[in-house]
Amino acid sequence: MSVTSIYLLHKEGFEPIVRPKDYVAILSPQAEWVYGRVIYVEPIQPQVISLGTISAANPSSYPTLAGTRELSDMEVGRNEFAQYRLEILDDFLLEVYLPAAISRFNLKSKPTRISFRSPKNFTEIYVYEDNPPTVKYYSVLFRDLDNARLMFYGYRYVIEKTSTPPKEFTVIPATGVAPRSI
Repeated sequence: MSVTSIYLLHKEGFEPIVRPKDYVAILSPQAEWVYGRVIYVEPIQPQVISLGTISAANPSSYPTLAGTRELSDMEVGRNEFAQYRLEILDDFLLEVYLPAAISRFNLKSKPTRISFRSPKNFTEIYVYEDNPPTVKYYSVLFRDLDNARLMFYGYRYVIEKTSTPPKEFTVIPATGVAPRSI
């Protein structure tokens, strides 16, 4: 059974999803449920990642794939998960994959992309242990972009694993779920 809490996924005001002593169920990128009790929470200060220069978009292949990168800077330690918000600082598009084969923010036929116009509360992701997201980034300008930067910030949670599911818990979606056709 899931707990209804004052902390909601994608809430406009960014705050921890759970507090110390709360129980969580983490859907890991290996598609396994991990249960635990939160014993510690701390903020993660804003970090900027540069994806480098992006070449101008190709009009016949728009938006134009510019590259793929694993965001290993977002890893956290053993028995830890993180709640992040991603912000795009320059004019390009970003697809998020967690794990590398499953995209986040899906429609039935394709993933949606984050831009610097995306609402900040719509770019919330969770990372479990050393399973960082992989991103594909796309050029949208018809000129070279000198630097494609993104920023992340959030909260780090240390958990004490439990062997059985607790009676009440908050689900932490630390993986994407493939779209299903009906």
